[in-house]
Amino acid sequence: MAVDSMPSGDGEGGNMIRIGILGYGNLGRGVEYAVEANPDMELVAVFTRRDPASISAGEVFVGDHHILDVFINAGTVQKPKWVRPWMTAWLDIRSRKFVGWTVNFSPCTDEIIAAFANAALDPAIGLPRHIYIDNGRDYCSAKFAGRGHRGNPLTDEDKEVLIAEGKMARSLMDRLDIKTHWAIVENARAKVIERAFKEVVERFSKFFPTYCGRSQDERPDVLEERLKNPAKYGMGLDEFRTVFGDWIRTVFNKTVSQGKGRAGECPDETYMRTRLPVRTADTEVMRLYFMRSTNPFRIGRNGITFRKAEYYHPDMALLKGKRVYIRYRVEDTERIWLYDTDDRYLGEAERITALPAITATAEELDAEQARKARERKAVIAHPSYQAAKNAQPLTPADITELYRACGGTAADVKPSKVVELVTLPKTGK
Repeated sequence: MAVDSMPSGDGEGGNMIRIGILGYGNLGRGVEYAVEANPDMELVAVFTRRDPASISAGEVFVGDHHILDVFINAGTVQKPKWVRPWMTAWLDIRSRKFVGWTVNFSPCTDEIIAAFANAALDPAIGLPRHIYIDNGRDYCSAKFAGRGHRGNPLTDEDKEVLIAEGKMARSLMDRLDIKTHWAIVENARAKVIERAFKEVVERFSKFFPTYCGRSQDERPDVLEERLKNPAKYGMGLDEFRTVFGDWIRTVFNKTVSQGKGRAGECPDETYMRTRLPVRTADTEVMRLYFMRSTNPFRIGRNGITFRKAEYYHPDMALLKGKRVYIRYRVEDTERIWLYDTDDRYLGEAERITALPAITATAEELDAEQARKARERKAVIAHPSYQAAKNAQPLTPADITELYRACGGTAADVKPSKVVELVTLPKTGK
């Protein structure tokens, strides 16, 4: 790696130190980060230009996490807890349109899948042909796209052998027939979504009342006073999601760009002009693919309790005591989907609420009685119940045959090889 300083020329920025990096490695990355942090330096080097017209909208999505430079209140007005939220997003490379995103307090693989699902389940977006992601732990998840550069390199043939032997499961991207491409490790410049994140900082975060900057040096003087007034400035996560989502749809995706390949168009317009036919699959099947899954739960007398809420379906009366997996969607808390430990679908359960102790209305009581009646009906209609109901009483002979077929397996008593003789009087007296 070689570092050369270059003359900056005359005019504006004439005093700026311009640095070019020849070659790239750990030291080169360190120099790059140092230059980016110093306002008096500029990184100048030969780069590879990509032709945006060589791909179509809907062909390649790039994904990444980004921590937003704002504070929101994760606590209450009385006890505020100021936290910087994360966005997990997918960007269409051709149009620079954000096609799917989530906002939460901690990035993870589930957030990646949820953001991807928001794009895939949109009938105007659908599934991409390729994805471009980095080598972070969340993206190198076996259940999402595989291990990337973190594991041992595997050919497609190697993967098929391991899958056939039960030593590896197909990733979500493999199941959806989406080709995964991995960016160079720690090379933020390789992903165009990083530039989009910078636009989020400049056009959204810096205009937010609780903008905090990336460091203490960038923190506005008014921030400290605003954080003392959570009633006015303490926006919660749900409200922030709405505000931020509206901004992406209405401002970011609608702002005209002069970039190459989309001059005079906003991301939405470029997407519509250059997109491929929407690639999709059965919506209900995809919903199951994108759902989050839990560890096993046990079905109780009143259904199943999940996240402090009760969920119920009449057919669950036939599964009481059984251990099941729950699949769910964060944005839909009214229902969950149940699978047995062999991943077989069992059914859907809906959320139920407790009745008021003494002020329940007649309609609420009628609905509760109807729920119990549906359970009784499901039990009565089950074949095992009908067989028991219609069967004749067992006779002693029937019981004997049942014990012979299903009872104990102990062997009959056999004569002993060792005996004790008892001497008897010959006269019989």
